[in-house]
Amino acid sequence: MISVQIANGVGLKEVMSSGLRRKTKPKPELMTNYDFTQGSTGWTAIPDVTFNAKNNTCTIGPPAKGSKFASISQAVLTGGKTYNVEIDVLIVSKLGNYTVTTESQLLNTITANGVTAFSFTAGLKDTRISLNCNSINSIIINSFSVKEV
Repeated sequence: MISVQIANGVGLKEVMSSGLRRKTKPKPELMTNYDFTQGSTGWTAIPDVTFNAKNNTCTIGPPAKGSKFASISQAVLTGGKTYNVEIDVLIVSKLGNYTVTTESQLLNTITANGVTAFSFTAGLKDTRISLNCNSINSIIINSFSVKEV
């Protein structure tokens, strides 16, 4: 805790400008229902995705026979802006191919259980961020968070 005494007519504005930093507000969550507590609300899902609001999880894949992938996504990006992404993975198959993408970029490949976190700058035409399953297995996640830096 910092204690500041104001004396000799020095106001708070002068004290603030002399080196004390203001607390910045945390950036808001951009993903609607990022923790799946409301099932599929806010998500665009390409077949073979299961939302479980009771357990707060989302299972992506495996893709249906004849389909190349299963995916969840939201259109929350603005081109040229930088974002922090955090995905909490409950179960990922070692035999799978799980990618995080925008319309123009491969952002990350998920290979292990636990939290996957990274930052990126959206391409000028990027609006949507997706988590994809391109394998015969599935991935189960607890949350998918995106915040502007």
